Formats: sequence, structure tokens, C-alpha cells
Amino acid sequence: MSDPFMSCNFKNCKAPLTRFAWITRCSHVFCEEHGDQHFMNNATRVKCPACNEINNKETDIIKNNLNPSDLIVSCVRPEKAMEYAAYACRLWSYQMQMKRKYNTEILTQKYERLILEGTSQLQTENRDLKKYLSEIDNRLKKVNEELIRTRQKLRKYKAAYEAMCSSKQKGYFQKNTREFLKPELIFGRENNIRDDTSLKEDEYFGDSPLSFH
Repeated sequence: MSDPFMSCNFKNCKAPLTRFAWITRCSHVFCEEHGDQHFMNNATRVKCPACNEINNKETDIIKNNLNPSDLIVSCVRPEKAMEYAAYACRLWSYQMQMKRKYNTEILTQKYERLILEGTSQLQTENRDLKKYLSEIDNRLKKVNEELIRTRQKLRKYKAAYEAMCSSKQKGYFQKNTREFLKPELIFGRENNIRDDTSLKEDEYFGDSPLSFH
């Protein structure tokens, strides 16, 4: 059994070819299932399912064994064997080219899908991030407004406290002043002062046994 270096060229099939394959003059190959469906009919000329080229069913299309015996080409002339080999090389080269093209398309579609998914995810994350930042900004605004109101309240409390302290100090001073200016206290102090003065004067000017003798 040969290695599956070729795959069916029918659209959306790509089945690996290992045993039998339908081969066209335009270098396209098809699996048994799709080849039998497309080529097994009474028409003498059919379109290639891959490129729509018209092929003569008797000369341009063949169902071939991909694992032939070595004896098949042993009895042909060398130039004919070289012709077969050249055609086999052209078929192999064309199939490899198609395979690379197909793989490139698959990779391109895959990367485009990944890019679209990544772009969509990035846009979603950006929207979520903008929404989150907007919520944070609104919260900060509310916090700042609350701070401003709190500062205003604190200033009012401070002014009220200072006014209260000033009022208490003024009341205390007025109370002490009234106590100090009471008549009984004032006159009492004057009598005491007079008594003290007269006492000193008596002591200073008073009769003393020594002053007359």
C-alpha cells in the first residue's frame, strides 16, 4: 500500500488515496466513491469535478491501482517508461502544489478565524474595561462629593465649636467681673485697708512710754 501523498480533489472530500483512484488528463485525482458517482455513466465526454475541463472518458480518464506491480512497466520500451515516469512526476508535482495550496487556505482560514475571534474578544474586553473604568469614575465622583460635604460639615462644626468656646470664655469673664465688683466686697476691702492703715499709724504715731520720758 502506497503512502497517502494524494487526496481526493472532489470538493470538501480530501480523502487520502491509498488503493485505487480515478485520474484525469488534467492531473486531478478522485476517490473511488466520488469517481464512480461522477464518471460511471453513459456519457463519452465529462467535465472534471475539480476544474470543469472536458475529458474524453476513453482516453483522458482512468481508474488506476495506486499499488501496481513492477512488472507492469517491465515490458514497455524505455522511452515509454520514461514517458510514464514523466507524467507520474507531473501528476505528483501538481498534487503537491494543490496540497500546499489547500493547506495554505486552511491555515489562512484558521488564522483569519483566530484573528476574528481575538478581535471580537479584545473588543468585548475593551467594552468591559471601559464600563469598569466608567463605574470607578462614577464612584470616585461620589466619593469626592461626599468628601466635599464632609469638609463643609466639619467647617460648620469647627465654627460652632469656636463660637461656643468664645461664648463660654466671655460668660466666665463677665461672671468673675460681676463677683469682683460686688459692693460688699469692695467696701469690705476698703475697711480692711483703712483698719490696716490706722493700725500702722497708731503703731507709728501712738503714745509710747519711751516718747515722753
